[in-house]
Amino acid sequence: MASLWKPEAVDIEPRPRARPGTNFRYDRAMLNDIMSSPTEHRNLPEVIFLVEEAPEGGFTARALGESIFTEANDLVDLHDKVRDAVHCHFEEGKVPKVIRLHFVREEVISA
Repeated sequence: MASLWKPEAVDIEPRPRARPGTNFRYDRAMLNDIMSSPTEHRNLPEVIFLVEEAPEGGFTARALGESIFTEANDLVDLHDKVRDAVHCHFEEGKVPKVIRLHFVREEVISA
């Protein structure tokens, strides 16, 4: 049986590589490890948001490893609100240089 892949450190590179055989830049194991990391303010080069379509319409965005959440009606509004939320959350001079939006879409089909 193959062993589960685990990153060696909690800190992430600006462009981490996915496990072999996956098409995602951030695979599920890596996202789970980032989400469970301590929320201390590391001076990261980027902050990653999981973006999902809201059931009532629009989008929700939740930062990984930070306590940041926002929602918007469309993508243009989401970009503005995510930027604003990041600038409000971090102290001046510690704002990440890159905000990465990772869109997640769940679909249920009959068997």
